[in-house]
Amino acid sequence: MFREIQAKTGTLISGSTALQFFDRTVYEDSGLDLFVEHASLRPIAIWLGSIGYLYNPGQDSEFKNLEMALSKNADINLADDDSFFEPFFNKSGFKPIVTIEFCRDMHPNIQVFSSQGPPLEMVLDFHSTCTMNVITHKRAYSIYPRATFIERRLLAKFDGSHDEATITKYRKRGWKPLRHLYVEDYANPTSSFKKGIRSMGDHQCWIIDLYPTSDAEDDFMESNTWNFNHIHSSFRERSYERAIGKHDWKVLKDDLFKYAYLSDIDKMFSTRQILKAFKERDVYGEATLDKVYNEIVKLEERAIA
Repeated sequence: MFREIQAKTGTLISGSTALQFFDRTVYEDSGLDLFVEHASLRPIAIWLGSIGYLYNPGQDSEFKNLEMALSKNADINLADDDSFFEPFFNKSGFKPIVTIEFCRDMHPNIQVFSSQGPPLEMVLDFHSTCTMNVITHKRAYSIYPRATFIERRLLAKFDGSHDEATITKYRKRGWKPLRHLYVEDYANPTSSFKKGIRSMGDHQCWIIDLYPTSDAEDDFMESNTWNFNHIHSSFRERSYERAIGKHDWKVLKDDLFKYAYLSDIDKMFSTRQILKAFKERDVYGEATLDKVYNEIVKLEERAIA
């Protein structure tokens, strides 16, 4: 039943739960973290209530009851008046619109995070790369599998605002934290942290199909693409010493799609033209273009590989 709800809402399992799944380990007192577009938050909350979970507002919560959280306005205002033909906008803000916690006696707590854009946007803003893993209703994806599970390294949050307590926690769990990338990484084309265009499901990912295979629609996760760049803060660092890693993308959210997606900077121009052509010709009818867009992204990834 939960996987059916995942399929209908595009909900992702991530955080320590997905990490434990790939690493074949169990952390004591670890809860479940779910990530979903805000518009699909209500079905998840209702389902959790139906299996015995209760909303736990917490002492400092701005939402005194569940309905307040579910009713929070999350409209995205595209600055462009011609938004019909300009579906892209900048990063929609990594912080979740709503974070709600559910509890149940003798069960781990469940936290649900809702986003304006794709929930993957929140995952790519985690404290470090070792937790950048997600589970959909069909597959599990690890974005940095070699660094995380073979080299046992994590690259801390790219903007330098490290959560030291969290980084220390994962150091104790066996990972070596990196605050910067040094020449052996940023100048190495085979590095686990090499720069370039990334997509969910590309050749750098570890993918595990989940069985039994759901009959529901595809998860369309592989439609998400982004850029991973190396940023040098000075000439000296650019030449010899160190860089930081940075994820960049645009968010694609349009009436032609059921879900929002991340798009690498290069792809946004061609995608804008594709959407404009569909709208001008009115050839799509009542259908959404998620499947079509997914196939385009997969073809481009195979061409690059």
